[in-house]
Amino acid sequence: MFLDLKDTGAGYIEEPFSRGNHASAAALMRDMNVKVVADESLCSMSDARLLIKERSANVFNFRLAKLGGIAGALAVGELAREHGIVIQLGALVGESGLLCNAARLCLGRLSPELVEYSFPGVLLKKNPVTADVPFFSSLVNEISVRSTGLGNVNESELGRTAVSRVVLD
Repeated sequence: MFLDLKDTGAGYIEEPFSRGNHASAAALMRDMNVKVVADESLCSMSDARLLIKERSANVFNFRLAKLGGIAGALAVGELAREHGIVIQLGALVGESGLLCNAARLCLGRLSPELVEYSFPGVLLKKNPVTADVPFFSSLVNEISVRSTGLGNVNESELGRTAVSRVVLD
């Protein structure tokens, strides 16, 4: 039924079918012994529950912007761990430094097996984060463990570009 991937060395396939095609994704995992990564199909806690129920993904690609921010990602992460789902902390192309640093803040809590990174300093015309340390830096592990905030932020630039402001305790 599927293209033979055994000789390719492929171990992961991201979102190989249209959203909601759980039967095909489950069969691919079962028949080809590959890890199927849910990406577009994972936008909420209810999506996560359905993917687990249908056994149609064994890797969840976490993107904070899709999962309700830090709190949503941590809640889905807890569910994923309970069911043995591998976590990939992902990034959307063009994410702001704030969102990248929020993801970095989740590193210690989610302990993802896989990580991808967006390069906001390269992709955005105005980045409110003044000290962005990419994931490939040797400092990232120390920062993710010690950090309690979202990095060094240019408050005035953020204030000029923000649509609204919410202060969290």
